[in-house]
Amino acid sequence: MKGTQNFEIMIVFDNNALSGFKSGWGFGAIIVNNYSNNIILFDTGSGFPKLAYNLNKFNIEIEDIRKIIISHTHMDHAGGLMSLITMNPNIELYLAHSKKDYLSNQIPSDVKVYGIKDITKIDKKIYCSKELGTGIPEISLFLKSEKGIVIITGCAHPGLENIIENAKDLGKIRAVLGGFHGFDKYFALEGIDLIAPCHCTSKTKKIRKNFPNNFVEIKAGSTLIF
Repeated sequence: MKGTQNFEIMIVFDNNALSGFKSGWGFGAIIVNNYSNNIILFDTGSGFPKLAYNLNKFNIEIEDIRKIIISHTHMDHAGGLMSLITMNPNIELYLAHSKKDYLSNQIPSDVKVYGIKDITKIDKKIYCSKELGTGIPEISLFLKSEKGIVIITGCAHPGLENIIENAKDLGKIRAVLGGFHGFDKYFALEGIDLIAPCHCTSKTKKIRKNFPNNFVEIKAGSTLIF
């Protein structure tokens, strides 16, 4: 969709997969930012082979990925990172500020690493959330689409309701997708057009029941366009 002003989100790692894609415990999503013509990866799943397979199915070349955001350093979200940056050391890496030194000591010195404390613009119309949580520090991704903010979460350990509140600093929330973990503050989803939980979400059936007209099922191989 070159020349089109939008975001294409491709789910490249999830516990479940569409036919022709591989599943694995974890999460990963490619964002094709057609505002900047950059390709961004949010989380890398639990292992590189399945990540690489699914990237290839989407015709995404590893060397074309410009930036990686790691929501948190659990292996189901960062397991494919080291192999990926070995193949493409020109990538910019973003993670929670309190985890910057933890990963910086493990990756090649020529990889640019940025620790995120507050809402930070990392690409045209794309922002990292502020670092949330103490026991498990986590960041999320906010895409500023024409019709509102699209939130992508890793596991939402700090509480999805808190991530949504943080995103409201940028505007109206249009969509939220990714891992919701044990989220049950359903009032926080009121007024959101698209709700797409996956990976670690434990109350998917309840969310679907509460928001039948807004719920969208996603898994590895799914594509969303905003």
